[in-house]
Parts: sequence; C-alpha cells; structure tokens
Amino acid sequence: MKILHLSTGDSKGAFFGAYRTHTNLKKYGHESSMCVVEKTSHDKDVIELSQNKRKIFSIFGRLMRRFFVRRGGPEDKIYLIYNTTFSVSEIFKKYRTKPDLIIVYFVADYLSDHDILKIQKHYGCPVAFYLMDAAMFTGGCHYPWHCEGYKVDCDNCPAMKYPELIKLPKNIFHKRKKYYMQMDCFFLSASKWLDDRCESSGIKAKLGIKKAIIGIDEQIFKPRTKVVANDIIDVQIPAGNRVIFLGAQSLSDPRKGVKYVLDALAFIRKNFPNLLTGVSILTVGDQAQATLPEGISFVNIGFIHDKDKYPYLYNLADGFICPSIEDAGPMMINEALMSGVPVMAFKVGVAEDLIVDRISGFLADSITTKALANSIMEFLKLDDPSLAALKESSRQMALQRCTSQCQVKAIESLVSNQSPLA
Repeated sequence: MKILHLSTGDSKGAFFGAYRTHTNLKKYGHESSMCVVEKTSHDKDVIELSQNKRKIFSIFGRLMRRFFVRRGGPEDKIYLIYNTTFSVSEIFKKYRTKPDLIIVYFVADYLSDHDILKIQKHYGCPVAFYLMDAAMFTGGCHYPWHCEGYKVDCDNCPAMKYPELIKLPKNIFHKRKKYYMQMDCFFLSASKWLDDRCESSGIKAKLGIKKAIIGIDEQIFKPRTKVVANDIIDVQIPAGNRVIFLGAQSLSDPRKGVKYVLDALAFIRKNFPNLLTGVSILTVGDQAQATLPEGISFVNIGFIHDKDKYPYLYNLADGFICPSIEDAGPMMINEALMSGVPVMAFKVGVAEDLIVDRISGFLADSITTKALANSIMEFLKLDDPSLAALKESSRQMALQRCTSQCQVKAIESLVSNQSPLA
C-alpha cells in the first residue's frame, strides 16, 4: 500500500501525530511518504518543500490572528485560515508515485482546501482528512467549545473581533463544504470526541467518516521499573512516594484544565489530608504557573529535548492525570496506558475511547472539581496489589485498542477491496 501524507511539519509538536502514523505504516511494510514544509526529522521518506512562499503566508497569518481573532478568556478560540503557499506543483514534481491513499493533517500556511481538491484529482485516489482537532469541519476554529455555529454555517463567528470580518468563517465554511463534496474524501477520526462533533457538523465529506485511533509503538512505550527510568531521566523523587504525572504541556491553556487539578488537590488536602501523604506530583517543562497546595510534594523536570528519553517519563509514574476539558486527544493518554500507567480524566477526547472506569483508570462523571477529586481519591485509596492489577489492565487495554498495528489495520481496511471506498 502506498500512502502520501500532507502535513505542515513532521515530527515537531502538533505534527507528531502525522509522523507517528507515517512511521507506523512503514513499520508494517507499507510505502509511506510525507510532503512537509517544516522538516525536523532525518527521515529520508519525508520530502521537504520550499519554505520561501510559505514564510510570507505564515507571517501574514500570524498578524491576522493577532489583530483580528479574539484570544484568551475561558473559551480561547484557536482560529486558523488554511492558505495556499503555491506548493501544489512542487508536490507533483517531487512525488511522482500514484498513492493508494492521501492523508491530510494540519496544513495551515501550507495548503488550502482548493489545493487539496487539485491534489486529489491529480493522483486519482481518496483523501483522508485525519482529524487531530475540529478545524477540518468548521469555518476555521480548532476547538468550538460551546459555539454551535459549525453545525449550520459558522455565521456571525464569535472568534472574530471586528464586524467586517464576522462573515469570513461563513465564507470558508461554504467553500469547504463545496470542495469536500467534489473530491473523493472522508474524515478519519481519532476519538469519540471527534466522532460526535464531526457527525454534527454542517460540513460533510463525500465518503463519510471512518475511525482510526492513533497507534503507539508497544515496544517503545512499555512498563519499566522506576529504577530503569531514573537511570535515563535523573530526577529526585522522594523514595517510596506514589507518583502522579500531570499531563499538560501548558498549565495556562484553558483547554488543558489544569485549574481543575489544582482545585481538586486543594480540596483533598483540606478534607482528606492523609490521602496525600507520600504522594508526589510530577510535571514536565516550564511549570512556573503551577501553585500546588502546601504540603504536597511537587517535582518538575525541565523540557526534554531528546525524544528517546520521553517514554521513560511514564515509567516514573504510578498514575497519570489528564484534566483536558476541550480536546480531541491527547496522545499522552494513549502513551500512558501503553506504558501501563492508569489515567484519571474527564470524559473528553480519547479518554472515552480508552479509559474503562476502574479497568484502565478513573473517569470523572462530570467536568467539575469535585468529580475529578473523587477520581483522584479513588486512585490514592488503592493498596499496592490493587494498583499493580490496575497497571496491568491498563497495559492490556492499550494493547487491544491503540497499538501501532491496530492503527495500521484500520487504515488498511480503508483501501482494501472490501472497503466502502472501493
């Protein structure tokens, strides 16, 4: 099977889901190539395109978002316009193979919807819009929060600051709707959160919506002892403490819901202080904003640049908290479970797909401080044998639902003779 991936970048930050899919397909013998404008890997199968025109559009896009888009507040609107960078002809020159499937990811400041239509017609194969957020089926918002405009036509968009621009998302919405019905394309969802919102959207793909949860390499993310992990990542955690990894790259992003964790820990500290005895909270990166209640062990590791060390982070932990309140993923849930680390989370994003309550973690029954506190307390009350059993069942759940092979098989089925696309 020949797959062409189109993504603004490859292995950096938000682009890693695209690169992970690419490497998973190669692992199982498929001919996989990427065309990107921001190459950071050394992968010979990643084709780097010219940056010059893309840089101009990127600067323009940043300026527009700065001056015209509302930012901040409790429902921060991440809004992007998908412009052309005149990369289509260069793709045709550098990728001459006829693929069986084209997968499109985040392509802001790289490809427009009309560009993708031209690419689909040129290669004559289906296009899968792999949904890592909601941007592909709205007028531009990556996360709609409580706005339901995307269900109709994105008219009077609340993300726009000025009245003269308020119709821009509506125009994008209708163009996207038209282009998606002109090309052989389908949405490829990576979580139930995406399923629900995509099915509600007024934008439909000609070939419908399919499902493929992002696959995690079970040989890289796997259970290891804390001693082994500490040899790779030198960190001082009080001996014998139960470690909870707080999984949020940004403590200030309202989508990531870290406030709920801090408030939940304060609630537990006030009402059930004994539960936090011998517990350490582990964070990674610049976490200066975090203010944990007094008396709780807080361990911070600086940003880890070496990706080979990253899987060992989970091996330092006994549990993982993902407090996201508006999220399509994150992949950290997939990674934690594959590492044998149970997850505490709200019913948001991929948590609904991968967490079975008390089998692979604890699902809070509502997006409230009290509900999350109850989930954390259930975890803290586990005795050592019960925790060991929960870790094992978390690993088994991941092996059943989100290995790299699970993802590849789901994609293979989309281009097989039995596929609805055939």
